[in-house]
Amino acid sequence: MRLSAEAKLRLGQLEQSVEQIGFGLGFRDAGYFSRFFNSHFGEPPGA
Repeated sequence: MRLSAEAKLRLGQLEQSVEQIGFGLGFRDAGYFSRFFNSHFGEPPGA
């Protein structure tokens, strides 16, 4: 849960792309990061 909370925080505060945030959190595939985020929050990152 900590990783998903950090992802949501970064998406709300930083001026980085979804891909950059995913890579910064350790995801090596932007698509996987998007699916991970969507499964935890019920919406795609950046929505």
